Amino acid sequence: MSTKVSTRVSIRVSTKVFIRVSIRGSIRVSTKVFIRVSIRGSTKVSTRVSTKVSTKVSTRVSTKVSTKVSTRVSTKVSTRVSTKVFIRVSTKMSTRVSTKVFIRVSTKVTKRVSTRLNVR
Repeated sequence: MSTKVSTRVSIRVSTKVFIRVSIRGSIRVSTKVFIRVSIRGSTKVSTRVSTKVSTKVSTRVSTKVSTKVSTRVSTKVSTRVSTKVFIRVSTKMSTRVSTKVFIRVSTKVTKRVSTRLNVR
């Protein structure tokens, strides 16, 4: 007669550590340039015409007829040009940095105990 007792104990410990670091950076530069040119022009033309006719008739022993025609033309041209230039430059800079850190720790412990008894 033989008696055999066998006991097995196994302990397994597994630890997993995940570390993930992600850094995202974005730099945005936006420049806006506004150029506005306005030209205003005004032209004035004024013309004046004046005509005078004078006739004189004198009768005596001799007859004289004298006629005078005078015409006056005056023209004025005035031009006004005004130019305005507006320049506006606006610059915007935005910096965004986001950092994410993920840490995950998982630990598993498994115990297994097996006992066998053999009797012969």
